[in-house]
Amino acid sequence: MVSMKDYYNMLIFLCTRLSKLEWFYSPRTFKDSVVDLEKIQIIQQSPYKHIVVPDRNILDRLIKIITTGNTNQGNIQDIAILMSWCAMLNIDILPYYALNELATGSNSEEKAQYEYAAFSEVFHKIDLFTWMALAIGAEKENKKILNPIVDMSKINTHFNMESVDYLANYASLLHFAYVYRTENSNNERFKKFFQWYYDNSKVSRFMETYICSVLSQKPSYKAPKNINSSKVESVIRGCQNQARDLCYLTELSIDRIPYNQYEMILISDDKMLGNIFLNGCYNIEAIRIYENSICNGRHQISEWVNNLLSNHHEFTTEDYTKHFQGIIGSEIQQLKSII
Repeated sequence: MVSMKDYYNMLIFLCTRLSKLEWFYSPRTFKDSVVDLEKIQIIQQSPYKHIVVPDRNILDRLIKIITTGNTNQGNIQDIAILMSWCAMLNIDILPYYALNELATGSNSEEKAQYEYAAFSEVFHKIDLFTWMALAIGAEKENKKILNPIVDMSKINTHFNMESVDYLANYASLLHFAYVYRTENSNNERFKKFFQWYYDNSKVSRFMETYICSVLSQKPSYKAPKNINSSKVESVIRGCQNQARDLCYLTELSIDRIPYNQYEMILISDDKMLGNIFLNGCYNIEAIRIYENSICNGRHQISEWVNNLLSNHHEFTTEDYTKHFQGIIGSEIQQLKSII
């Protein structure tokens, strides 16, 4: 029988380790990624149902631990600490949107079901004491390996590059790369990009948050990898990778989840991804982030944004896939012309 004192001491241990990891991101409770007893009390008294949603990287590590006993993608203790914390507080872990990435990427619902079948047994076959032993370092690997439902290494986990969400983000980032390379002033980059963006795409608060934060040089925010490369293929890959991350957040958008009932807690070791989620989730005018972060030309940028917003009509088209595929082709050619 575990005493109440031991229970709280273990919670404090788990919270301290999770805070150091800085994995927790949610717009209500975990704005600072701090995990402590005060946050637990907030969760327990909250009218919202709290759900932990691991990103694909964290989920991959968890799946490997429960199916092979270990992981080569970081410390096994980190995952065990997360699982112990969730189990002790009876908080659900739902990897649905990460699994959806697998299903659409491989075009196979069956493969996604295999992975979810493995995951769904975690709380039934791997008990709290097993996770605790791993969390405190008493065990170095998980010995309660689930019967392999499928060889996880053979599952195609390539991201779905045909979804409209992805195509829209990818097209926009290709244009951002062009503007970034051809304009020297961040104010001009801001205006050139967002005029194009509002004319050619549905507006995403996560894209606005990302671009504004990059241009205002906020800590931990970086432009797409290799954006200044002398090889167009490297620029393209950087845009693709960043588009994937932004698309990933779309599944947690307030437009798709009833936030009046739930608080989704994103678990990610990507600090920029977590900050985009925090700063963009409820921000209906995320484009204002830029003007609120600069000194030079702030008044002029604010007037420009006012004009943009007052004249904006939501972009629509009969075939979004065809539209964004066309833009992607044109933007790649445009990049090739300057590289």
